[in-house]
Amino acid sequence: MPGAAILAATAALRAGAGKLQIVTCQSVARHVAAAVPESLAMGVDETPDGAIASSGSDQTRKLAKGADAGVLGPGFSPDGECDAS
Repeated sequence: MPGAAILAATAALRAGAGKLQIVTCQSVARHVAAAVPESLAMGVDETPDGAIASSGSDQTRKLAKGADAGVLGPGFSPDGECDAS
């Protein structure tokens, strides 16, 4: 469910974020992009349970290098796969 990502993205825009990039699971990226059309939504690898896979953290780091601010964690699954990344 992409609700947490959509809420966080909407809050970031209302707070004055300029260029907004959202990293989410591949299966919901299209829905997030439709809900927040002024953003760039990028889908990354996910676990069978629908959480962001640890391989997605590399893609996220590359995007974050050019960012002035970030929000991390809304909707993360407690399965622990990203803990090691």
